[in-house]
Amino acid sequence: MAFPKTNLSKVIRLAFANSPYPIGDLIIQSNTDDPESTEMKEVFNNRLWYEITFNEVSFWCSNLPRFTDSAFKYFLPAFLLHSLDNRSGDMSSYIYFYLTPVPANYDTDFSFEKRMSLFNDIQKNAILRYVEYEFKQNNVSGTEYDKTVSYWRNITS
Repeated sequence: MAFPKTNLSKVIRLAFANSPYPIGDLIIQSNTDDPESTEMKEVFNNRLWYEITFNEVSFWCSNLPRFTDSAFKYFLPAFLLHSLDNRSGDMSSYIYFYLTPVPANYDTDFSFEKRMSLFNDIQKNAILRYVEYEFKQNNVSGTEYDKTVSYWRNITS
């Protein structure tokens, strides 16, 4: 059962309230000096997740994989909350795409399982509630829905 949006926002905020900032300045995976990685690092470095604006989330949502695993965990609530508060199908699509298990033959710069294992049980539950809510709001069903929701239900205690 999906939570009402106001309750879901509270669940997300509480689940991530005490998340530690990623250690050092290792928030972007890329070791190169490509302009996009450099700009993303400048935007997110030394910022608290709840200071990130809607415009920043909207602009960078397609670049979530660039985050290191710990930065993905840390900044995810900003993306979740802004997508709830500002209806943007594209933003929500990117977010739940990156919360969906990837096929074994899919080339990524990160390990999906490793990245998701960093979330504690309370955070996993908040993510499950978010995914259920978003899919319901966007009338998503079928294989995509089943795969994502089943994954989060299975790893949520």
